[in-house]
This record gives sequence, structure tokens and C-alpha cells, in this order.
Amino acid sequence: MYVGVICNYCSPREKVVKFLQSNPVQILLCVIVLLDAVIVITQILLDLNSVKGQLVHTILFSVPRHISQSYSLNVVLQYIHCI
Repeated sequence: MYVGVICNYCSPREKVVKFLQSNPVQILLCVIVLLDAVIVITQILLDLNSVKGQLVHTILFSVPRHISQSYSLNVVLQYIHCI
């Protein structure tokens, strides 16, 4: 059956196909996919920031006392920022 032809009786399957091929539904699906992509990217960035925060905490508290006393905190933080 040619999709562009309007028929007097359409089966439920043909109605669903016409509905899914309509412009508003296609636009809605594109928006949903783009929104999902933005959410995934945001989650990845938040996870990276969380891991970086844990790394900073680990480095600051695992630096031996004689090193932390001889170097200023600014030098240690600059080293961490380069990582």
C-alpha cells in the first residue's frame, strides 16, 4: 500500500505507521534523543568532577608530612591541577 494514499479503512498497523511517520512524532523523538544525550554527557562530567575531587583528597592526605611541610599547599595544589 502506498503510504500517501488516504484509504477508507486502514488497519491498526497502518494507523500506527502513519502516526509514527508524522512530523510531530519525528520531532518529538529527536528532542527526546537529544535530551538523553545531554543528560548522559552531564552525568559523565559530574562523575569526572567527583573522581577528580576524590583524587585531590587522596593526594592531599597521602602526601608524607615532611614533603607537605617543605612545600607550600599552593605548590601541591598546582601539581594536582596539572593532573
